[in-house]
Amino acid sequence: MMFKKVILLYCLMFFALSSVSAQEEQVVLSLEKAISLALETSEALQISESNAQKSREIYKEARSALLPGINADATWARNTTYPLSSKKEDYELDSGVTATQLIWSFGQVSGAVKAAEKAADSLRYNKDLTRRQVIYNTKLSYYAAILARDTFHITQQSYDNVLAHKKLLEKRAFGGRTSKRDRLKMDADIASRLPPVNNARAQMDTAMQTLKTLTDIRPGQEISLSDDFSLSYKDVDYSCLESRLYEQEPYLKVLNKNLEAAEFTVKSKKAVYYPVLSAFASWRYAGSSNDQRYIGDKNSDHYAAGGLQVSLPLWNGGEKTAQLHQALADRRKALLARKKGEEDLLLELRNAVSEYDQYRKTLEANDQAVSLAKESLLMTQDMFEAGQVDLTELNDAELLLTGQRLNREITLYNIHFTLARIEKLTSEE
Repeated sequence: MMFKKVILLYCLMFFALSSVSAQEEQVVLSLEKAISLALETSEALQISESNAQKSREIYKEARSALLPGINADATWARNTTYPLSSKKEDYELDSGVTATQLIWSFGQVSGAVKAAEKAADSLRYNKDLTRRQVIYNTKLSYYAAILARDTFHITQQSYDNVLAHKKLLEKRAFGGRTSKRDRLKMDADIASRLPPVNNARAQMDTAMQTLKTLTDIRPGQEISLSDDFSLSYKDVDYSCLESRLYEQEPYLKVLNKNLEAAEFTVKSKKAVYYPVLSAFASWRYAGSSNDQRYIGDKNSDHYAAGGLQVSLPLWNGGEKTAQLHQALADRRKALLARKKGEEDLLLELRNAVSEYDQYRKTLEANDQAVSLAKESLLMTQDMFEAGQVDLTELNDAELLLTGQRLNREITLYNIHFTLARIEKLTSEE
């Protein structure tokens, strides 16, 4: 008997701890928190940061060609066989330090450095673009989850309304004013409301799982959305938004930097046909011996040299010309990409603003339709209870209200969707 009590106590403790754990696992998620979590865990943003970091190192590598170069070397050789006519000896030592400095290359090196700098700027702006895209995707996922949650609540309430209508029908039955046909029709109506409820629940679960994936929340955790769709919306000024797009949109900055990098690359490739002027200075310590493997000061001496060096390519099989033509093609492609990108962004902004204005008007009509449908349902319920309308009219009135409420939720989602597009294109984030 005591053993059974102990087992029962352990079971109760287990269920209590499980309940507490389940409550602790629920995450209350606001839109701001969802965006913060998505930015912290986004692999795309981390990859973009790595690319930007790499591009900065590429720029430093290119810039090193403008700075002095200092090299040290040392060679010890054992000459085993050599012609008697040569002046070689059995053992040789040659060591020293050489410094070089580019003086002038007609833009060949400086153009390459500028191109690398603009490419690094491009990838830095690309990181900002990726950040905006993560925020945009998180907003859409959050809004989709709100829509799915509210849709489920509406369909569940529709089901509850039909159950309430069944009670009204049963009240009428006491007065002898109902029939078996009405009861069958009511049961059929109740059964027909279950599939939409189940579908809405499945869509809500899918939307929540998608949001969990974006915010890196464990699939087993429950989340509760703390934000709802806003019900007040301001007017927008397209001309002001267009100006902000040109100032803030990172994709345009990426395209601009790509075009600038292509321009400097062309200048660098054109300059390869001109001479390169460099200065050099060297100090060496060398000597040789026939009988001493270690060549010390007795058999070695110091010497130094310095001066200028000019190099001019005369023929390279068409390699430089091919590289120049490639650079010209890249510049043309960057110019077209810049033009197309600007046109696409302006078109997207115009469409988003136009849709936003139309959805606001649609929302006003939705609000009126919901209000009238709700009033109609209440009136129809009273008339049904008094026996003035039949069951079909009652259920039609309820379906009308449910349909109008769902239409209103879709319009609210569309408004937030277009606002997210506008913010992605024009915000300072």
